[in-house]
Amino acid sequence: MRLLSQRSRLLTFAILLGLLAGTLAVARPARAAGYGYWMIKSEVYGKCLSTNLATSPAGGVTHQVYLTTCNPATTHQWWQVNVGGLDDKVTSWVKDDGYYWELSANGSPLLGVEGIHAVYTARQSDVDGHKWTLGSGGPIEFINRSKYENTQWLLSASDQNPYAGGGYRVYTSKLRSPAAPAQWWVLTTQNSAGPPPCATCIVTPRS
Repeated sequence: MRLLSQRSRLLTFAILLGLLAGTLAVARPARAAGYGYWMIKSEVYGKCLSTNLATSPAGGVTHQVYLTTCNPATTHQWWQVNVGGLDDKVTSWVKDDGYYWELSANGSPLLGVEGIHAVYTARQSDVDGHKWTLGSGGPIEFINRSKYENTQWLLSASDQNPYAGGGYRVYTSKLRSPAAPAQWWVLTTQNSAGPPPCATCIVTPRS
């Protein structure tokens, strides 16, 4: 227990340092609003949002979400996003067990650390934790619909305490003004024509 508590304190300190360090000075052209398939890249780490079929630390029927090296040939790095969408879904390109899997968050502290909440994919649902608001500029913020502690929580990432395979952890953290570097994201295709075909992927865009 002492080791877990010490690790949690160190993780909290490292993540807070990562969130507070640096300023963002790069602006990019706005994206056209509407549904499309994108890779979602961390502005500060240059790695892409990915998912797999392993159970996330949130437990239950959830899948891991993490950052790893961007690769447009990887189906699990593509997402359907409504650019400029208000309280909309961010859906994995890959279906599993016949279900859509949506980027989701809840109010449970990640690894028991206060100030950061779990992010994962979960089967399609209309609960607030599955809904995000994002802008049409670049870089952009992903703001989760759910509110905790009377504030909004943003999609964030950290290179501290990565998964065993090296993937960076993804979580939500409190809205800041201005947003911290780890809370900024870029929609990209990595110069690809679009997501690769696969037998279990979304055939037509969701609306």
